[in-house]
Amino acid sequence: MLLTGIACAALGLSVARAAKRPVPPGPIVRYSGPLSGELTDDPAPLRQVLPEVNLTSTTLGEAIDGLRRISGANIFVNWRRLADVDPEVGPDRPVHMELRLKNVTLRQALTKVVECAESTRERTPSRVLGFGVRDGIITVSDDWPKFISVGRWYYVQDLINHPARNSFARPNRTPQEIENDLAIMIMEAIDPDSWRDAGGEVGSIRTWAGRLVVFQTPENHQNIESLLANLRK
Repeated sequence: MLLTGIACAALGLSVARAAKRPVPPGPIVRYSGPLSGELTDDPAPLRQVLPEVNLTSTTLGEAIDGLRRISGANIFVNWRRLADVDPEVGPDRPVHMELRLKNVTLRQALTKVVECAESTRERTPSRVLGFGVRDGIITVSDDWPKFISVGRWYYVQDLINHPARNSFARPNRTPQEIENDLAIMIMEAIDPDSWRDAGGEVGSIRTWAGRLVVFQTPENHQNIESLLANLRK
């Protein structure tokens, strides 16, 4: 019993000492795969070609219903959200238009309907209507900045494991903490006001298995790629 107790105490002391030791630099990961890639919903529903579209002056709700009938596509309109942003925008909103189109995509036709609806508003402090594909469903809502953002993933495991990671991470950090430090550095360096965590409307970033999953504008994605390339140098 005494020997067992001494052995356990010695083991506990060794574990405590090991916990206090700084995390040694990990090996540099030799990675030959792609460093980034697209991460967006399939826009196929919007690519559908419509042989003919005939829509004349009507309401916004009826115009959307017309496109549903012509295309057979799933189109969801977040009317409640639109009303919260601007009471002028609703299913009964008059839309003055004359669309007589042939062999156009559903995206093109829906864009024309949105443009006509925007032009009939009495006040236009900012654009309200926008659309995009979410989970295979065409969604019409007000959050157009999110629809113009592009999703991309970035491989960063090599940066996390590199001994020179102290350029963006504090010392003695775990891999997950180093990954978070890199994400924070990107948000502080690239268009800081655009990130949702900072009160913006476009950007978001999260960490996942040695990768960063980022939604941002195409221009800001170019800046992110340049920043990561400079870190690798």
